[in-house]
Amino acid sequence: MEQELVNATMPAALYQASLTYPDNLALVHSAIGLRITYRHFSADVAKITRGLHALGLGPENRVVIWGANSPEWLMSQWAVAHLDAAWVPLDPKSTADQAAYVLEHCRADAVIMADELWPVLAQMGPEARPKTVVCWHASGAAHEGISWEQMLAGARSTSPGAMVKLVAGVKRHHLAAIVYTSGTTGRPKGVMLDHEALINKCYMATERLGLENQDRLALFFPLFHMFGNTCIAMAGTVRGATLVMPGADFEPESTLKAMAAEKCSAVFGTPAMLGALLDHPARKGLDLSSLRTGIIGGAQCPLALMERVVNELGAAQAAIGYGCTEAASWITLTSPDDPLELRASTVGTRLRGVEVMIADPLTGQALANGLPGEVCSKGWLMKGYLDQPEKTAQVIDKNGWYHTGDMGFLDDKGYLRILGRLADAIEKDGRCIGPVEIETVIAQIPEVAEVQVFGVPREGGGEEVAAWLRLKPGAELSVEAVLAHCRGSLEAALLPDAVRVVESFPVTNAGKVQKAKLKEMALALRQGKE
Repeated sequence: MEQELVNATMPAALYQASLTYPDNLALVHSAIGLRITYRHFSADVAKITRGLHALGLGPENRVVIWGANSPEWLMSQWAVAHLDAAWVPLDPKSTADQAAYVLEHCRADAVIMADELWPVLAQMGPEARPKTVVCWHASGAAHEGISWEQMLAGARSTSPGAMVKLVAGVKRHHLAAIVYTSGTTGRPKGVMLDHEALINKCYMATERLGLENQDRLALFFPLFHMFGNTCIAMAGTVRGATLVMPGADFEPESTLKAMAAEKCSAVFGTPAMLGALLDHPARKGLDLSSLRTGIIGGAQCPLALMERVVNELGAAQAAIGYGCTEAASWITLTSPDDPLELRASTVGTRLRGVEVMIADPLTGQALANGLPGEVCSKGWLMKGYLDQPEKTAQVIDKNGWYHTGDMGFLDDKGYLRILGRLADAIEKDGRCIGPVEIETVIAQIPEVAEVQVFGVPREGGGEEVAAWLRLKPGAELSVEAVLAHCRGSLEAALLPDAVRVVESFPVTNAGKVQKAKLKEMALALRQGKE
């Protein structure tokens, strides 16, 4: 499957897929019974492109896409790219203030949205609301925007020839997307990505996985997140594979049923999502033997969970991935034939066309294999943060290396091991401790469903190691049992100073655990405020 690096755009990639695999199913939406081939998917995208163009949208515009997973979301993403405009995904769970910030900051020319979100848009001031608002029917809610049908009717006023000329003007270095970071440490930043970065990352990741046009990819990850819109949706489309969308949101039972009914061969999600699928009682009565591969990303995957994904879910070739929005998705991936232990303890090797360096956090100099430092990447990076050149310069150095802010090291075979965020590093007794090493050990305890390790400031300076656990349903586990397990696998300096069992963890809308909030909660507990 290995090929040359791809000099393509999103429109060119969709055209190639529809030309090569016209009768392959492009999208199945289980909840509404939609089944659409690449021939018709491409034709629908073309019609939407003409309809949006008739509304005055074109090159260099910014178009926000706002809603839960739906066929309209996916088609809008491709149509905006055909306009030579930039698509801007927006979290459907955003508050009016959060949404207004994105709309204003990216200077949105239009928003394509689910009608059910109209009340949120209505709360915003006129300065935040774009002139053009197109609504698709998600709930039948009343709205004052242009309806999906009205937009499509306008397609007649844009000739196919005009669209061909428009698409021909899309170049690989043009801005394709502005994807906002989660904003856990202040206002989100708009990551500017071009066609070349997105398309190449999709091709190289699917090359590593061995995904081809016969594959069927379960798409339940939110499309507003890069994992959903690029790593699954766009990646599957460029290969001519089928995307299986169970419904608007992730719900384990309906997802499992859709995966079984459509014979999905690939599953993608966070460890928490895969755990929810494995633990749901509906799985026992379903045939999931078609599953072969997929990617687990977004957090460290414990060996016990990886074994269950392989042995119980059947995804024997499932990979572990590491990436970020600023790097246009994946930086490293494990290979399908890597041993399970390697897939659980590392995040794989660099993708073709990507470079990885471990840098000394203080000097920026490259470190030898085996030495921990900051993970840096080069190859198909963002064009920068929108309107924030100073912040861009803080993370991309003069030699073009993107500094991820993650701690890790490379082994002698080029496998990357992540130790945690530099910002999450625990300063204890003059030593810098990465939480992942401790989390990996505690996650091996059978009763543990999820663990988060973080530092809590202590009197006299430095931090203590706190380990908070979420147990599996019905499980019981004592603090002493946790500590006894740790003593058998960790050196004394890494042993947790405080262990606590909790019901849940604070997370962002994208499902990332907020360790800064955990630290605040731990301090409040110590001070008797909880």
